[in-house]
Amino acid sequence: MNRALDRLEQGFSIQRQFTADAAHELRTPLAIVTAALDAMEGNGELTKLKSDVARMNRLVEQLLRVARLDAIALDMSATVDLTEIASSVVAAMAPWAIAQRRTIAFAGTEEPVRIKGNAYAIEDGIRNLIENAVAHSPPGEEVTVSVRRDASVSVFRPWSRRAG
Repeated sequence: MNRALDRLEQGFSIQRQFTADAAHELRTPLAIVTAALDAMEGNGELTKLKSDVARMNRLVEQLLRVARLDAIALDMSATVDLTEIASSVVAAMAPWAIAQRRTIAFAGTEEPVRIKGNAYAIEDGIRNLIENAVAHSPPGEEVTVSVRRDASVSVFRPWSRRAG
């Protein structure tokens, strides 16, 4: 039984390493393509291509984050303030959202919302949700990140608020 578990763990380790290596290998060519596209002037096709490459860049960054988190044992016993984490992620991502022609708003509680967890993992999860919401929102719209007393986090895109 131990050998089977060891082989399973070895398989997971190989998979994690492959994901990390693939993401690292994709970063440089994507950076070169991004820089070349940014230097070009063009029509709607170029705009679509830039959008596709930006989406690929986000995916590579997400893969790297997952590989990093997967490679370490996370201490989930710390008490962290969810409001503070979410608000700092929103503040850090606001310039990026503005560069994407969107804005981010934060709505939190007045009191800290304390939970057990790993601050870095929670931060990465919220960042990922914000990236997706901003990327899929119409230009000029606002994405709202909300933390409630029940320790839930919501990321609303404009169309999702209207939908109910």
